[in-house]
Amino acid sequence: MDSSTLQKVIKSINASYPKTRSCTPKVSKQADGRNLIVFSYCDTLPGSKSIQQSLRVVVDDQGRILKKSTSRG
Repeated sequence: MDSSTLQKVIKSINASYPKTRSCTPKVSKQADGRNLIVFSYCDTLPGSKSIQQSLRVVVDDQGRILKKSTSRG
């Protein structure tokens, strides 16, 4: 996946999930022309506690988002 396509996908994810704007995603290649983008961020809970969250996005080489999943912490 080229960098302009990657930036387009990251911008789309940041629009849907505003808490991912402050983190740098990790990108790894998968089989069949797919790429995995992982966003990790901290979410604040009531009572001033925090929890580590992860958002996994599977994208093809054309920049189409195939699957999104978030951790429940």
